[in-house]
Formats: sequence, structure tokens, C-alpha cells
Amino acid sequence: MQTDFPDPLPLPPHPVTAFPPPPHRSDVPAWLWVVTAVLFGGVVYMQRPEPADPARQADIRTGVIVERDSFSTETLLGKIMLSMRSLASGSASAGSTVPPGGRPGSGSAALTQPLMVQLDAQAKASESAQGQFRVGVLAGEFEGLEGMRTRFDALTPELAVESPLHQDMQTALGLYAQAKAASGGGTPVPIMYGEPEKKLIERHGWVGKLAATAPAAAGGAKHVDAELADFRERSSDDGLVLIVVLSVFMMIVLGALLMGIVVLLVGMVMLGAGKLRRFPTKWIDASPDLAPGLHNGRVWLETFALFVGGFLALSLLRHAFPQALGLWFALLAQWALVLTLFWPVVRGMPFSMFRAYVGWHRGRGLVKETEFGLLAYIAAFPVYLLIALVVVLLMYLIAELTGQKTIPNASDRIVDMASGGVLQLVMVLLLGSVWAPIVEETVFRGAVFRFLRSRNGARSVWSFPLALVISSVAFALMHGYMVQQLILVGCLGAIFALMRESRGSILAPIAAHCAHNTLVFSLVFTLVAFGSDR
Repeated sequence: MQTDFPDPLPLPPHPVTAFPPPPHRSDVPAWLWVVTAVLFGGVVYMQRPEPADPARQADIRTGVIVERDSFSTETLLGKIMLSMRSLASGSASAGSTVPPGGRPGSGSAALTQPLMVQLDAQAKASESAQGQFRVGVLAGEFEGLEGMRTRFDALTPELAVESPLHQDMQTALGLYAQAKAASGGGTPVPIMYGEPEKKLIERHGWVGKLAATAPAAAGGAKHVDAELADFRERSSDDGLVLIVVLSVFMMIVLGALLMGIVVLLVGMVMLGAGKLRRFPTKWIDASPDLAPGLHNGRVWLETFALFVGGFLALSLLRHAFPQALGLWFALLAQWALVLTLFWPVVRGMPFSMFRAYVGWHRGRGLVKETEFGLLAYIAAFPVYLLIALVVVLLMYLIAELTGQKTIPNASDRIVDMASGGVLQLVMVLLLGSVWAPIVEETVFRGAVFRFLRSRNGARSVWSFPLALVISSVAFALMHGYMVQQLILVGCLGAIFALMRESRGSILAPIAAHCAHNTLVFSLVFTLVAFGSDR
């Protein structure tokens, strides 16, 4: 018996050099295509980003709606600027208290000014009155009272009469006026902590606490409220952690970029010299000796339809019972979808044959396949980064041309996931770093890509590009992101499909998928956790 795989799996015999004739398209019934399309369309619809409510957006723009967020960019960058100011002042530790208003000197202002410029641009683009108010408070903290007044004066004409931000601006101005007086020495300024200050914290979270503690910090005293006594020290320490995490991440990105360029160039040279061997394409052929429905690829379309149907059922249940079936239901129930992968076995396909066809085999060896997946991911990283840069530039260009300058924030799903306890974070990381690589690669590169690849036979010039594009687009649409994010996810899907085509085994794309998700999830969760009101 001759096989296509180094792994000794009992594959159906077929000639080494001859390819079986491609199956007729009529072998897959029309109703199966229709059902699959309807189920997939339902998932895409359920996964879509929620459209903005124009009335709500208007209330946000005029400050009628003011809500306390569990995460905000102002909090994230505010903590970083606190730490940068403490370090620039020569304090013994990042947690040392430094008076507000940019007092440490020009070194501190030079460090925080670029971040203030970024915050100003984002606040203007987001069209959120609350966001502009928060940036005004940060201006009072890092630029002084005049910086705060300038921003509040620009915000006031945009606010509705009933907006609570009118009162919040007066409270914040009063607090930073106290801070300015306290930092000048002389008679101690009494620290006020009444109902206006408590409302400020209730509505604005971390930014409200920053303003409420400004007079005490300026006077070198502890705040009268026990919860706020060491607020600035804790926030500054959080900022130091964020600086370290971002620095490490940037080094990883730069290292991966340089290594990727080298690996990509070496790979191109080896490919041109014929030294980079490609896995035989005969893995896409099916045996004519199987039961009806298995030899023509129909079983893989059935598998995809079953997976999509299960995913849609879970989404509908969560939508119908949002209170009873919360985040934990989604985290646990998705593991049940693993069972849908074994539909070909239920239909009568031998498990050894299922493993061979879907790519669950060792290929050239577990270590070599994993190494190839990681090296291929690193080699593709410069190209992926270039595409990401082009997408971002196009997004801002379109925003400038259309006048729609809203900058997307972290989605509520990500914030909800990251704001939970340690056990919840572990469950999410397992879902992203174990479930997603194994299940998604089996479905999209194992079943979908294999099904599409075999539709026209191995020799068709259109077979591979069509399979790559269609499977990658389906992979992207299942994620329910914004358009610019979908493009990047689709590019990842194409990279993983190239690995599947090259190796036959899906171990390589699983390894690359796992590495990518682990890195991204770890970074995002760290930013959300430290950018939260804590």
C-alpha cells in the first residue's frame, strides 16, 4: 500500500501518479448548499457589530448620556502618564506622589505631551462629550488649570442644557483650583469631599478619582477617604507595569519583524533553488470505495453546516436569554462544538481515514510540523504587518473623506471577558489559545478548505486559489469584527491555508494560530485589565 503521509495511517490505496477524476457537482444536493448558506448567514448576522443608535449617539455627543465605563483609553494613558511623571521627577518609586499640574518640570511635560495630543485627537474624533471632559481633566493634571479651562471652554457650547457635565466641569475646575493653591504653600487648603466630588467619581470612575485626589496630592497629604488615600500610588504603579508590558511587546514585535524578514528571504531563496519541498497534493484526493456521500466531499460540507448550526444555536440562546445565559455559558458551551468535528466518523468514515483527510496526522513529525508552523508565521509576519498598516491608513483616509471619524474602542465582549476574575481569564485564554486553533483549523482548513480543494481535482489551476479565498473569507466573517479587523483575520486565514496546502497536516496552522492568539489575547487582556477603573 502506498500512502501520501509519513505518519503510518491506513489510507485507501490509489496510484501514486494518477489523480482520480473530480466528483460531479451534482453529487452535493442543492438543499445542502442552501441550508449551509442560510446557517452561515445567520451566524454572520448574529455576530455582526451592533449598529449605532442615532438618537443615543446624539445624546452621547451632547453629554446627555454620561456612563461610567469599566475601561477607557483615558484611564489607560492616564496611568501611564502618572508613572512617567513620577519617574521624570526623580522619585524613589513610580508610586511616589507628585503634585498635579506638570510641576516636576519640562522633562515630565515633554514625556506626557505626545500622549495628550493623541488623547485630544481621539476625543475630537469619537464625538463623545464625556471623552472630551475626561481629556480636560487629564489636561488639568498634566498641563495645569489653564489647559483644563481651554478644553472645557471648547466643550461647553456642544453640551445640552440638561447635561450633568456642566456640574462636573465646575467641580473639576474647583478641585484643580484647590490643587493650584495647595501647591503654592502658605495656609493649608481644606480638602473638600462632598456630594459633587462623589458624583464625579460615580460618573467618571478613575478620572473622577484623579480629580478628587488632586488637592490632597498637591498639598502632600493623604486623602480623607480611605479608599482614595493611596489611589495615585496604585495608579502610578499600574502605569509602570503597563510601560514594561508595552516595551516587552514592542521588542517582541520588532524581533519578530526582523526575524520574519530573514526567514522570508531565506525561504524564497530555498524555494527558488528547489530545496524547500512541498507536501504532495494527493492528500486532497478521495477514495471511490467509501459509502455514498463520503467519496464526493459532501461529508465535509455537512460537517461545516453542523458546526455553523451549533454555533448559531448557541448565539440564539444567548440572545433569547441574556440574563440567564451570560458570558460563562458562552465560554463553556462552545466546547460542545468539538463534537461536530466527528460527523464524518458518525457517517461511517473510519477514524484513521478521518484523521488523514482532515489533517490530524503528524506529517513529517510533531516537532517539525510545529517548527514549520511557527517559522511560517514569523515569515508571514512582515507581510501581515504591512497589510495591517495599509488597512489603518485606508481607514483614516476614508474617515477624512467621509467625515466619519469615530475611532472604534475595545468591544464590550473583550472588556467583559477581561474584567472577570482569574478563573474567567483562564477560561477565555483556553478558548482562544486551545479551542480556537484546534476547532477552527479543523473546520476551516481541515473540512472547508479540503472540500473546496477537491471540488475540481488537484490539477485544476483554480482549485487552490478559490479554496484559499473562500475558506479565508468564511473564517473571517465568523468572527463578527469591524471591517478593518475582518480583513486582517482573513489574511491570517489565508496564511494558515497556505500552511495546510504546503504540509497536508494541520499541525502547522494550529501551532501558528495558537501562537498568534496567545500573544494577542495576553496583550489585550493586560491593557484592558490595567486600563480599567481599579
